[in-house]
Amino acid sequence: MIDLEALNKAIKLIDGQDTNNDKISEGLKILESFDISKADIDLKIEILYYEAIAQTHLKKFKEASSNLQKVIQLQPDNHKAQDHLRKVTNIINGKEDNNLGGFVLGGAVTILGAIALGLFLNKK
Repeated sequence: MIDLEALNKAIKLIDGQDTNNDKISEGLKILESFDISKADIDLKIEILYYEAIAQTHLKKFKEASSNLQKVIQLQPDNHKAQDHLRKVTNIINGKEDNNLGGFVLGGAVTILGAIALGLFLNKK
């Protein structure tokens, strides 16, 4: 059985606003400690996806690719996993730089950028 409290802690460490590699590694270790063979399909997908997010941030692109392929195998219409896999594959193939902000902090960065732009324009 998956410890949901530990799962939530891992997700917060990985998907939080702090991009500290130590925290992301800690979250990844928690996820990797789970025996997902006994988890229901939704939990498997969630665990594999967040492992891939952490692995991408830690530049473990081949591991991230493998986990994303597993997510897509379990849920073929998972567009987030498909998009993430496309980006990871492009990074592996050298077609894209490894700018990782979009995976972990995309929404927060967009909001902060809009606020900063608004402050800048108000000063003029």
